[in-house]
Amino acid sequence: MAKICLLVSTLLVVAMAASGCCCCCVPCRGPAWGDWDDWSQWPARAPVSVGELRQEQKSVPVDPTAVSARVQILFGGGRLTLRPGATGLLDGQFTYNVNELAPELTTRTQGDVQVATLRPQREIRWGGWDTRDVRNEWDIRLNRDIPLALELNLGAFQGEVELGGLRLRDLTLNVGACDGTIMFSTPNPETLSELEVLAGAARLSLTGLGNARFGEMTFRGGAGDFELSFDGALAGRSRAEVESGISHLVIRVPAQVGTRVDLEGALSSTRLAGFRQSGTVFTNGSYDQVGEQLVITVKMGIGELALESE
Repeated sequence: MAKICLLVSTLLVVAMAASGCCCCCVPCRGPAWGDWDDWSQWPARAPVSVGELRQEQKSVPVDPTAVSARVQILFGGGRLTLRPGATGLLDGQFTYNVNELAPELTTRTQGDVQVATLRPQREIRWGGWDTRDVRNEWDIRLNRDIPLALELNLGAFQGEVELGGLRLRDLTLNVGACDGTIMFSTPNPETLSELEVLAGAARLSLTGLGNARFGEMTFRGGAGDFELSFDGALAGRSRAEVESGISHLVIRVPAQVGTRVDLEGALSSTRLAGFRQSGTVFTNGSYDQVGEQLVITVKMGIGELALESE
């Protein structure tokens, strides 16, 4: 394992140096909804001046004429906590000591859909200068009662994102060089038609994915350490497509969920617990008893895959 992690880190550094990419920026991808803000058009500003510590609270009330909402959150770097429990559509507390990182929250209503966007006033490039004195902490709560389409564009963040209990109809997660956990601790009251997760050079754990109640899921990761746990209440028969580069990937499924994993790629090693192998197909013990409930296609480069069903 140590050799694999060293290889991942070395190749990641070489790749970023060759591309000129800053590992701490928001991933280079436009938002899911084309009329929303696109950070790729923002000029990078660095270094910046560290000033006095400031704290702000911001809130967006729920528009009583709206029957659903779309929320986009763009977070460049720092510590992020997100969870249900807002009295409005979105409530937040923000701590920062760089003027460019001051939060900007806008809202509008289009027809019967309330749209909200939260972002810092300016993008800054986090690599290549001393950021030890920079403070940027967002504590955000979202409304658990209104049906929601949510897009999270998160750069170099540390922290926890709790999405359990939100009424999610559409969800896109786009993360950069993070060390974080994304959780679905309780079931989604809605059916999530599609769940999309894009991750850069990350150490990322996704738990309670069954509670997301998705029909289709796509996970694409670069070099990193990824854990996908499909515990929770799956919404009937579900499919997931998982792609990653040079990485360590752990996939966990409940023992009672009939699961098939189809493997594509050239792995260094595969570790199995509760799965049996037939060529490039892996099934757990419940697969023959309850039928096909979860189908996962895994496409990997060099790395280690661990499949667990216990």
